[in-house]
Amino acid sequence: MVAVVLGISVLGVMLWGLIDKKSLRKLSISTRIGIFTYLLALVAFSIGEFLTGQNEIKEISQIIGIVLAIYTVFVLFNRISKQIDKTQMGNLGCKFWKAVIGASLFSILETVLFELFLTPDIRNYSLIIVAGIAGLFWIFAGATVIVLLFKTLFPPKNEDED
Repeated sequence: MVAVVLGISVLGVMLWGLIDKKSLRKLSISTRIGIFTYLLALVAFSIGEFLTGQNEIKEISQIIGIVLAIYTVFVLFNRISKQIDKTQMGNLGCKFWKAVIGASLFSILETVLFELFLTPDIRNYSLIIVAGIAGLFWIFAGATVIVLLFKTLFPPKNEDED
């Protein structure tokens, strides 16, 4: 399964590079590194998928794949955050949407890691780590909503007078 996704992803990036090199080169270096780490994570998970008897190599490749997947999600989050900053939203609104998107991305990663064929210990530890990161984003989103509600219900004195 992972090998198929890896093949499709490599073909997609190669076709993108062949069809429109300029748009690929216009991407920031962190985005290009994120694409590369995504492909490396798929390679690591593919190695773990095909090895049946060598548990140490399988576990190491799975850990490397998880670390690269987490880094890739952070790069994707950074890219989306920069786009949110370009909107005409207020500071708290931007922070809220960044927190929601970060929590959503890590929740998706948690679901993907749950569905992969990982060794039980590595699956459990990786799910705890990714769920912790997603939980922090959800807590920050909730705190931002409370602050937004407080600012809406109790505006400063100069905004209250119309």
